[in-house]
Amino acid sequence: MATLKIKGLTKTYGQLKALDDVDLTIEEGSLAAVLGPSGSGKSTLVRAIAGFVVPDCGEIYLGDRNITHERPERRNTAMVFQSYALWPHMTVEQNIAFGLRLKKKSPEEIEEKIKWALELVDLPGLEKRLPTQLSGGQQQRVALARALVVDPEILLLDEPLSNLDAKIRYRLRFEIKKLQKLLNITTIYITHDQEEALSIADSVVLLKDGRVMQAGSPQDIYSRPRNSFVAEFLGASNVITAKTLEDESGLYTLLGGTRLPVPDDKKEGDAVSVIFRADEVELSTEIPAGTEDRYVLRGTLHDQMYLGSRWRYEVLTPEGYSLLVDYDKSIPTHSEICLCISRERLYIY
Repeated sequence: MATLKIKGLTKTYGQLKALDDVDLTIEEGSLAAVLGPSGSGKSTLVRAIAGFVVPDCGEIYLGDRNITHERPERRNTAMVFQSYALWPHMTVEQNIAFGLRLKKKSPEEIEEKIKWALELVDLPGLEKRLPTQLSGGQQQRVALARALVVDPEILLLDEPLSNLDAKIRYRLRFEIKKLQKLLNITTIYITHDQEEALSIADSVVLLKDGRVMQAGSPQDIYSRPRNSFVAEFLGASNVITAKTLEDESGLYTLLGGTRLPVPDDKKEGDAVSVIFRADEVELSTEIPAGTEDRYVLRGTLHDQMYLGSRWRYEVLTPEGYSLLVDYDKSIPTHSEICLCISRERLYIY
């Protein structure tokens, strides 16, 4: 196992910068989820680590070893592709043994490793089947076993569950996490599913246009986003674009009849984004006591939707904005209500 360090990694395709001066450290034995929209550079990053993409500049270190220009087979990394990439004419055991044979392992060692891998991914007894005789979830397990038998220092997973249905995907994400911790293998997990990333990762890296927007623990990146892109990408339900106003007291914007501070670098008439999540609001028909550490926004409950464990309310503010709020209590439609939001959970960019 080893710590992975990336310094100034850049890759350009024509006018497109797929990676733009990426700096990143993935600690030994941890699982890092790399998130981002399509075209953000996720797959380019993981393929550069594997050696399938040659960067224009920058360096990749595995422990103390610079692997930037090493051939893929010499890096001691293993990759599981979105398409699984199983050989269709080979049985399960032949697919799993493929990397071991390339490394010229003895028949006895290959047999022992195949047995170990099949038990690890819970597929004993299926070694003679062809990929076409397996379900999608079973094929994914074979691809994972094939990667693990070569004892890689870094495991690279490029959207490994995206081709599976929701129920199987939900189960396999936790099985992957369990295997990763059991083997204590440094892992990079590419995904576009934020719930998947937050639920299994030790750290999350969010990319946009080839740049790292933020990296940190799932709790930190979700609760303390650095900018509006991070906040909105990670599940913010309310993103309000408001104008900056100014009076003798300084710059501010209005939402729900409440004066909100704006960044110092703004001027009157500039646009700001006010962002908060639907499930981080407390509703009340009266202004509650002790709101020094909270913003209190006023509005009218315009519509509601019952979601089983909670209601989702649409609230109209005096300024004409429509806000979404999730709450566990029923409130009559058209009620005048207050939205109480912690000052640490309302972001203004």
